Amino acid sequence: MHAAPDPPGPRHALVVATSAYADTAFTHLRAPAEDATEMIDVLAAPEIGGFAVTAVVDRPEYEIRRAIGIFLTGRSIDDLIVVYLSCHGVLDARGRLYFAATDTAKTTLSSTAVESTWLLDRLDECRARRQVVILDCCFSGAFAHTKGGTDVDLERRLIGSGRGRVVLTASRAGEYSYEGAPLADAAATRSLFTAALIDGLRSGEADRTGNGYISVEDAYAYAADQVTARGGAQSPQRWLYGAEGEIILARSPRGVAVNPTALPKAIQIGLDSPYPEIRRGAVDTLATLLHSADPRQVLAAHQALQVVASQDSPSVAAAARDLLHTVDPPTLPEVMRTPDRQARAGLSAHTTDHLPQRIVPQRCLGTLQAHPGHRHKWVCAVAFSPDGRLLASGSDDGMVRLWNPATREPIGRPLTGHSSWVNAVAFSPDGRLLASGSDDNTVRLWNPATSEPIGQPLTGHTGAVNAVAFSPDGQLLASGSGYTVRLWNPATSEPIGQPLTGHTNWVRGVAFSPDGRLLATAANDNTVRLWNPATSEPIGQPLTGHTNWVRGVAFSPDGRLLATASDDGTVRVWGQ
Repeated sequence: MHAAPDPPGPRHALVVATSAYADTAFTHLRAPAEDATEMIDVLAAPEIGGFAVTAVVDRPEYEIRRAIGIFLTGRSIDDLIVVYLSCHGVLDARGRLYFAATDTAKTTLSSTAVESTWLLDRLDECRARRQVVILDCCFSGAFAHTKGGTDVDLERRLIGSGRGRVVLTASRAGEYSYEGAPLADAAATRSLFTAALIDGLRSGEADRTGNGYISVEDAYAYAADQVTARGGAQSPQRWLYGAEGEIILARSPRGVAVNPTALPKAIQIGLDSPYPEIRRGAVDTLATLLHSADPRQVLAAHQALQVVASQDSPSVAAAARDLLHTVDPPTLPEVMRTPDRQARAGLSAHTTDHLPQRIVPQRCLGTLQAHPGHRHKWVCAVAFSPDGRLLASGSDDGMVRLWNPATREPIGRPLTGHSSWVNAVAFSPDGRLLASGSDDNTVRLWNPATSEPIGQPLTGHTGAVNAVAFSPDGQLLASGSGYTVRLWNPATSEPIGQPLTGHTNWVRGVAFSPDGRLLATAANDNTVRLWNPATSEPIGQPLTGHTNWVRGVAFSPDGRLLATASDDGTVRVWGQ
């Protein structure tokens, strides 16, 4: 991924925000001060907006007029100007729209507030051909003790006769209002619309095409969707007049989406060879692509090495991991997923109609940053405790970390003891134990309350441990490694019975049925197997039908259905 070039032409922004009002007919607003600070930061950031920003915060009417006049004077036709206003929007008895200042009096709007037609006249006089006006105002908010108010012909009042002008508003006219006594001193908050705009620019999520730029249209669409998703009782609006082409509001911090090229045929043949020595040679050849000047080749090599590192025989996988540790992984925005990756990440089409939409996550609530000293780059496994108060993560530095998911802060010190990648973590049903499986061929048990290990590592596996799961009563622990699955007594750390054998390739997933009477295992041999955990005996024939590796397996809460996820891009549901 690489940053997009600077957008063309000089860029200038004016941020006007008014929170406090001398006239008690106006309620004090909490959002504008915070909104102004955030908007200034994101517009001025060289890697995002790149604007020269002028700020006018909590100033009287004559200072706002003067600032607007000075800001718009002397602009060239190639300039991009942005004018952002966050304040009370006021209608007089004749339906004329005004923007309130700190000294605005409700009874004398024409001489103490900034009329929208005056602002439009100044914009019409400005030579800049690209103009963006963003209004986060309550258009009927000045009428005390009323709800709604006279509607406003916003398009006529806000577009005027200017060319190349885009106007964004937080809501329809009269859609909401501020009423009653002024708010008591309160912690600063953010406007829903402005917060969504800023978040879309700052995160880069508003870049819908992955071209590295966020247009005004992109920013508006993202903000409008976020307002709706967050239950906001408002409908953002957008008007355009004489706009030719798109206006670039910002660069995406995520950079330009880079899709991987196809690997050279000779390397792909080597990676597909049945001989480990040839596959190892292909891995060494991929090292040259990792340092290519073409980011598409770098991405293709990186993705290929990740597949080898997680799926090939131990010696070849180790070589791929060593090579991956010499470079930083590309950071990919969601729009950079290839169709194949999208298929692997989702369900096949016939299953999606049954997903309960109310529990589908819509946005990122926060990011848990690794502890200082984190050697590498990959977090490989996560699990919530049964009460939801803890989150465990396992990473390629051999550490397990505990987090408070409410505050996103780490809890205690990292759990150390594994000597290689931690691929799987799982809490016991009562939350008193945490199990972790690692590339060091061991399973470890931890006390999550003290971050201390419990007993000795569980040994016996001859390959990397890729999956762990507790039985519903907590009396059994299953772990999958190599071609086998083992059962353990978590109270004594002792193995139970003989290893469960039958898979002909690496085991990737294990899951107990809700009643604990079945154990399902998924593997790279494209099959799922069922076992009686009480006897370690297989039950029935392997479940076949997937055409590629099966990575995940899960029972429904009532135990009547079994779902399996495969690299063939499908989820299969099994039952009687």
